[in-house]
Amino acid sequence: MSIRKDVEAGLPAKARPLAKAMGVSPSLIYDMISRGEIEAKRIGQRRLVIPNGVARKLLDIEEGVAA
Repeated sequence: MSIRKDVEAGLPAKARPLAKAMGVSPSLIYDMISRGEIEAKRIGQRRLVIPNGVARKLLDIEEGVAA
């Protein structure tokens, strides 16, 4: 599944696939998370996920639109 389809299905996004879909580097996404510009949740000690609503805004996907 593509990141857009995952987000449209209501799943949170991982930083690297989100960066690729946005056409930016993963380090930019991580920097924006560390500055508080992008909300992210930590799962365990290493994994960061971007909540679905935030990912939808970043990818310009309207709420309630299904694939």
